[in-house]
Order: sequence, then structure tokens, then C-alpha cells
Amino acid sequence: MNLVIPAGTMLRPDDRGVLYGEGVFETLWIRDGVARLRAAHLARMARSAALLGIPLPDPAPLVDQAEEAWPAAKGEGALRLVATAGPAGGEPVLYATVSPVPPEVIAQRADGVRVVTAGAGVSCERPGWSLTTAKTISYAANLAARRSVAGADLLWISTEGYALESPTAGLVWLEQGVLHGVAGDGVLPSVTVAHLLLTENGRAGFVRPAELHEADGIWLASALRGLVEVRELDGRPRARSSATGRLQEIVSRRPG
Repeated sequence: MNLVIPAGTMLRPDDRGVLYGEGVFETLWIRDGVARLRAAHLARMARSAALLGIPLPDPAPLVDQAEEAWPAAKGEGALRLVATAGPAGGEPVLYATVSPVPPEVIAQRADGVRVVTAGAGVSCERPGWSLTTAKTISYAANLAARRSVAGADLLWISTEGYALESPTAGLVWLEQGVLHGVAGDGVLPSVTVAHLLLTENGRAGFVRPAELHEADGIWLASALRGLVEVRELDGRPRARSSATGRLQEIVSRRPG
């Protein structure tokens, strides 16, 4: 079942979101009828909209409606909030969709994923007008990158040789008992990674692929997948990390 809130939402052909990709979105995980890490996601959406100059209407009522429409009995839900710039001279358009979390996404939490690194062709440092820290609806490049490594996940590498992020997830790794996550200019701030680092007193920074091979654990983190372990990196198998279960429990736990 797929829900659209408000029902019957329509986008005009001249909406700048349709014409130019001028729009932002957030994906929230609904579990037990509650949208997880709600405040952090809405804050990031507001920052993204500000970067695009979109006066964002308050999305909180849509989240409330989605929670009411997707009770615990329906299982895990994927709530997607979308705001487009609207037509020239018009008002922004804000709507939400809710659908089940795909079974293959849930399976990755237990099975892990294969990851292949590839040059992103970009620097860790970006100009002030860059939208790489905004979660925009211009996701065609991200999806194309995922298709290029069918059956695996992609991890982008900067021109300086540092791991950045996956097209749809943030990067987390464990080194000498300390949890680390990628952060810095040019990387979309991951709500799930930030939650993990705060809970675990972790550290934000950059890492090179060679250093990742020596890590005690590597994971991709996102709202719907939660935390999935990297079981193979650039063709090199990795043993399961004993920390996976504990970290996944932190992600799945309802914040107090």
C-alpha cells in the first residue's frame, strides 16, 4: 500500500522541482507507528530548503498524519517528505508518501552488503554555493551510480583519496574501540550517523580506503536500512564485527 498525503497531491508541469530539480526531501523510518529521529530529519530538511532558497512550509503536520495512517500493525514504513519550489512566482508544494520498507532492505541488516569504491571526481572542499550538503530531489546521478555497480553498494572517494559517502547512505567504521563517521564540507550530514556518534561518543572525520580495510567494522547507515555491515570491500571479504548487533539496536531503539 502506498499513501499520498495530502490525498490527490498534484505537481504542475511548470513546477521548478519538475523543470530543474529544485526541491528537497527527507526519508523517515516509521516503526511501531512512530517516525524515528523526527526532529533531526525535519531540521535537515529546513537546512536543505534554505540552501535552495525554498520557503519551506511546516512539514510536522504531514508527519503526524503519516503516523496516524501507518500504525504498528502495518509493519515498517518509509515516510518520504518532499518539497518542491513550485512554479515561478508561485508557492512551494509540500507532500508526503508512505510505503512499506522493501524486504530486500530489511534483509541487508542481517546479510550485510558488498561495497565497491569509486572516484567521485570531487574534492572534500566545495564552494559555498555547492548543494552537496543539501538533500535535494536531483538524485538521478546517485541512482545512476548505484546501477553502475549492480549487486553492490558504491562508496565515493574524493580527489584527495578520502572516503565520502554512499549514494544513499553515510559511512561508519570502528577503530580501536572508537566509532567514527564521515563528516565535513561537501558531505550530506547523515541523521543516522550523527545519532550513532552522539550515542557512542564517537568521532567525526575522514578515512582512506586502505585504512578502512584495517578497521574492526564498517557499516553503511541510513534511515530505512538502519545499519548494514560491509561484508566485502573492493573484493576483499570481511569477517563479521561483534559490534554490529549492539549498534543496530541503538539505531532501532526509540529515542527517549
